[in-house]
Amino acid sequence: MKSTFRQGFIPPRLKSLTEALAVQCCLNEYVYSTSEEEDHLIALLTSKITESPEEINEYLAVVGCYKPLQLVNLDSAKISHDVLSGAESKDFVATHLTEPFKEKEIKRLMQPSEVINDIVSKSVQEMYEENPYPRYHYSDYTTSTLSKLASEVIRRESTKMRLSFNHELLSLQESPKILIAECGTGDQVIKTSRYKNAKVTAIDLSGRSIAYSIRKTEEYNMTNVSFKRLDILNAEILNETFDLKQCSGVLLHMEKPANGLSALVQQLQPGGYIKLGLYSTAARKTISRAQETIKRLEIESTAKGIRELRSKVMRGEINELIDLPRCVRDFSRCPNAVTCASMSKSIVLQQWN
Repeated sequence: MKSTFRQGFIPPRLKSLTEALAVQCCLNEYVYSTSEEEDHLIALLTSKITESPEEINEYLAVVGCYKPLQLVNLDSAKISHDVLSGAESKDFVATHLTEPFKEKEIKRLMQPSEVINDIVSKSVQEMYEENPYPRYHYSDYTTSTLSKLASEVIRRESTKMRLSFNHELLSLQESPKILIAECGTGDQVIKTSRYKNAKVTAIDLSGRSIAYSIRKTEEYNMTNVSFKRLDILNAEILNETFDLKQCSGVLLHMEKPANGLSALVQQLQPGGYIKLGLYSTAARKTISRAQETIKRLEIESTAKGIRELRSKVMRGEINELIDLPRCVRDFSRCPNAVTCASMSKSIVLQQWN
């Protein structure tokens, strides 16, 4: 960045790389740590691109490596068509400007959410309103020619033999109804494309997450999905039954996970299935140890604290967390998954008996 600032432009050989890096930084929520000098220079560049059309086209990608351009007071009409040429340039502008503005419009047109009374649900909603997670470009979409009966998909995913299914899950003539409870940014929703003829309902606490999810499902031309901003604890408001319910990484956030499970069981069709994704005590040993260390070191769950933590861990400066990047897939890309999980619980299924 310093050489770019001195020269007054991005060297042509680095333009595509800078744009690709700006996309990656946006997707990983600017997790890379920065120096005071970088912070000072980026403040100067931000000022330049908001004041001059010429500066916009020279420094846009550099600024995008340090902050989301949707938060910068830009006149997008002044962005030169030269900036939009090339695959990396188009991807850069879409990720930083086109897509976020589309999500804002989607959210603006949403119906008001149902009242959320649960204190923990409100905290989770606030967290994901600030940071919809995960951000991604591509998902595991299945074309209609490759999709399968819901019963076949469930059978392949299960280790249990001789599973029984209701008519809706077995018949090609039926449209099994699927509920994605707390759909997040839509990756789970897109993956329901593997269920043939499915009618999907997706709910989530966060309006920003739903807006992201709607944008992504539209990219894949999925017209069989409806969305509603709703707490899983209030799912009875939907006033319909479902053949299959999916709920991954949700119950662990609740003060009383059993209440969430009870809400899922309600309105399930006879012979229907619930697919749960839980955090196990055994699988989360590394994360639990990391959370204890973070608490002991009094590392704040802020953007600055998260960046400093990641930087120290990646440099091997915290011995207790030396294995964290290897054991936790998301850490090197987005350590919020560890540091922002203080509300989550590991599940011991016997507790629900």
